[in-house]
Amino acid sequence: MKQSIKVQVAGVTFHVVTEDSEERTLEIASLVNSKINSLVLKTTDCTKMKAATLCAMDYCNEALQLREKVKELEVYQLPDKTVYLVGEEFSAEGGIIKIIYKEGGEAYVAMTDPSVTLKAPTMNTVNTKNVQL
Repeated sequence: MKQSIKVQVAGVTFHVVTEDSEERTLEIASLVNSKINSLVLKTTDCTKMKAATLCAMDYCNEALQLREKVKELEVYQLPDKTVYLVGEEFSAEGGIIKIIYKEGGEAYVAMTDPSVTLKAPTMNTVNTKNVQL
């Protein structure tokens, strides 16, 4: 269930609407805040805005590097709810994705993990729907 969680990053207060737990959201905010503060302290001319931009670029780079290592994604476990009435909101809760890496190995990630982007279908008509990863 979505909730609004108040976090502070680089001296700015945000109200983050998320399905993640408050603990996880605060941990993410703390990691970003630490990285921004570290960048600001290392350089005399680095503003918080520049540090936030560098931080975002660094995290995007990490995400792209991870994407390049992935060979295949597959649904390991379907979400808890798979049958809906017209107008109900899609929920990925309980779903698990299996990640298969190019160099061997695999990992499992909840469909509700912030690193997972799902394109949920609109539920305004009767028929079979697909969810895109």
